[in-house]
Amino acid sequence: MDFLIGTGGELTDRITATMFSLAEEFFQTQKNPDLIPVNQNVLTKLRTLHDATILFRIEDDELVSWVVSLPTQTVLMQQFMHGEITERELFDKTVVQEQYEALYLCSAFTLAEHRRKGYVLGLFAEALRRIPLVPGAPLFAWPISLEGKMIAEKLHRLLPRPVLIKE
Repeated sequence: MDFLIGTGGELTDRITATMFSLAEEFFQTQKNPDLIPVNQNVLTKLRTLHDATILFRIEDDELVSWVVSLPTQTVLMQQFMHGEITERELFDKTVVQEQYEALYLCSAFTLAEHRRKGYVLGLFAEALRRIPLVPGAPLFAWPISLEGKMIAEKLHRLLPRPVLIKE
């Protein structure tokens, strides 16, 4: 089976349209202004922060899995984890840095027929390898579904550093 792990810099219109459609259907960001929206402006900013903020897996010319990571500052992570700012504000306030102080494991999606194959773990591990982080930079996540919570707990066990989980 042929596959490709791509970055945000390699997104085609077809891949982007599929991502946007499936992500909006699942996360329903248009109904909740506190969430990071799923749109071209967000994609552009993520790619400005670092190309590896969006990583995806293609098999047989079809998108099967992707993850979005948001490198950010520790103070913003702390404000978000304590409920002082929303996810949208975390995104809006994040600025480009040479090295980032924290990494938000923002979202992950895998088509149903490709789940439980380790794609999300592999993609987040690759993001952690590629995005420039200060030594010991904390990882954090905010799972909004039971599946997301299970993935966050698995990432906490398997990644080289713990994942702080926002309840």
